[in-house]
Amino acid sequence: MVIQTNDNRFSTVDFIVSPDASKGTNTTITSALSEAKNGGVIYISPGTYTENLTIPSNVTLIGSNSLTTRIVGSHTPPTSGNLLLREIILEGTGNILNSTAAGNTTICLEGCHFNVSNGHAINLPNWTSSGTGINTIICLNCRGFYSGGANDGFVNNTGGANIFISESHVGRGSSQTMTVSGTCALSDVSLNCPISSGGSSLSLERATVFGTTALTGSCSGFFTLCGFATGNSPSLALNSSGIAQINSCSIASTNNPAITGTGSGTVTLQGVDFRNNNNISTNLTLSAQNSYSGSYKSDYTNHGILLGQGAQGNIIATSEMSNGQLLIGSTGNNPVTSALTAGTNVSIVEGAGSITINSTAGGGITWTTITGTTQQLSGNNGYVINNTAAVSLTLPTAIAVGDVIYIDTIGTGAFTITQAAGQQIHFIGSSSTLGTGGTVNSVSQYSSIELRCVVANTMFQVQNTSGNFNIT
Repeated sequence: MVIQTNDNRFSTVDFIVSPDASKGTNTTITSALSEAKNGGVIYISPGTYTENLTIPSNVTLIGSNSLTTRIVGSHTPPTSGNLLLREIILEGTGNILNSTAAGNTTICLEGCHFNVSNGHAINLPNWTSSGTGINTIICLNCRGFYSGGANDGFVNNTGGANIFISESHVGRGSSQTMTVSGTCALSDVSLNCPISSGGSSLSLERATVFGTTALTGSCSGFFTLCGFATGNSPSLALNSSGIAQINSCSIASTNNPAITGTGSGTVTLQGVDFRNNNNISTNLTLSAQNSYSGSYKSDYTNHGILLGQGAQGNIIATSEMSNGQLLIGSTGNNPVTSALTAGTNVSIVEGAGSITINSTAGGGITWTTITGTTQQLSGNNGYVINNTAAVSLTLPTAIAVGDVIYIDTIGTGAFTITQAAGQQIHFIGSSSTLGTGGTVNSVSQYSSIELRCVVANTMFQVQNTSGNFNIT
């Protein structure tokens, strides 16, 4: 069978799961899996499926491209072969992919989201690798789905499975640790839980890490272009006999020391920036070629903005800014914090994280095309009269001094400006009759007139005209 996915691609599938029996081959994933004993591709239509799945070998589960396929439960993967899960939200109160068997299935997760209340998205403690250099668990472009997820250690494996994770956000919270035991490589990853590696090597490249990274056993660690932001926990706990190479990384930890451990392996730091303290456990063996900075920044102004100082190599901070202040440049000097100054007919209201600028002069003109035979006029508005019949225009009874009214006619019908009690229009040496009996009438097509209020609510003066008008 061929299906068209939400991104308008076509895929060949063996089974289609849909809550609507008329739209698929199966209404449950479980029933589709029971028919896929020899493997196959199963497309799962949008919806929430609460099922604990036992998955056979060589199966591909594909969810909706818009991530509207949600599977709630704990699932047992096959112990051999391959398993691919793509674009599915996997949700559970505990472990999601869960088995204590000694399997070596290659499990690939692509574009999946995880919502784990307390446990591990992948809990396969006895999983091994099917061969040297072969990744058993592969995670690409996946995300933690945190609407309810609290503590997700993501992977729990002590059997030696090789793991590769790329372009993903994984883990959640501090109470569950990601435990890996084979060769583990994470690239372009946000890791939001602690990680402990006792395998042959742990490699982090362009990773942001929010929990302690621990090396145990004989594991070697390779960390490049990473940011460790671990709060009051140590960023690294090096307790292995393997080497640790930390290159071009930033380490932000208020724990003293920021790097702890009792491992016998040599620790090399190149281009490492310590954001809080640069203390390293004295129990560790440091390379003679280390290069790192101790950028302890507790003296920086709270809520200040950091400023570079060029060749001086220092960084300073501005003072804390008040509501509505900005950083304003000064040629050849440090920028200064200052508030904007209101000019003529301008008001400025400074708030927390906001600046509101308003004009205090008359506002702009709003234009309206009139096709009916009556219209109530308003100040600071313009009207285009387009009617073959006569149109009656009524002056506003509430209008401020200085407000203007523009009237243009493009229709063949004339217009008449009528007045309320106490109102009057002055036109050079002529004036309309005071009150409701006074009017101004257009005579020809394409006439224009501009009125300005000169006494609030009552008196108007003609500023400009085009064409002929009768004043009564």
